[in-house]
Amino acid sequence: MLLSTRASILGLLCCLISLAAVAQQTVIKGLVRSGQGPLRYATVQIKGTSIAAYTDKDGKYSIETDRKGSLVLIATLMGYALQTRTVAALLIGH
Repeated sequence: MLLSTRASILGLLCCLISLAAVAQQTVIKGLVRSGQGPLRYATVQIKGTSIAAYTDKDGKYSIETDRKGSLVLIATLMGYALQTRTVAALLIGH
């Protein structure tokens, strides 16, 4: 495994995933954290694309995409095991 299995990114997205439609765009928001708290500067990417974002100092991120349906998010940070989560990207109110 490329990343250490000593630590893992827990609570990827931390149940704070929110999806909203903005001019046919879906915004995926979430939080990346470990057991010690939020993880800053982690990369969250939509699998199979170059669409990604970095978490801020509070572990929060926001990704805007025109992709819909089931998306796999990948979170990486040096020293932590890679984590994936599947989310449903839907247009709301259309």
